[in-house]
Amino acid sequence: MPSMDKNVNVFLIRKSDGKILTPIRAESKKKFPNCYDFSVSGKWDEGENELQAIRREMMEELGIKNKIKRIGEIVKNNNQYISVSFFGWLDQEVNWFEPKEVKEIKYFSIDEIKDMLETNPEMFDVDIYKPSFDMLLEYLNVCKTGINRIQS
Repeated sequence: MPSMDKNVNVFLIRKSDGKILTPIRAESKKKFPNCYDFSVSGKWDEGENELQAIRREMMEELGIKNKIKRIGEIVKNNNQYISVSFFGWLDQEVNWFEPKEVKEIKYFSIDEIKDMLETNPEMFDVDIYKPSFDMLLEYLNVCKTGINRIQS
């Protein structure tokens, strides 16, 4: 039986303006070079749990530690592929990135990313990014609804 392809990703949203840290993948990447990506993503290594994997990836790709929360997962190919998504509020500046992984860092609003997914889907790995982005939107909507209930 083939081993499961396990991946992790995180959306980091800058607290100061609500924009999502959205790197452009390095030109040398085999899959989706020069395309927009999750704030951080990568493989989940043998012997790691999903949280250890995404924390390692954040250090490797951006040199940061950040509080994060699991928001969901995508399972495909008869349970042979899993991608676990996380979310975190970014309360620090990202001043470094691994050039083998990331070409450039950009920040986009949720509405800008929605528009880019609609008008330029080829700039993303839409099979994974889009459903993960939808999970993020649902998570944020649930949080907002909960906050509004508490405040009223």
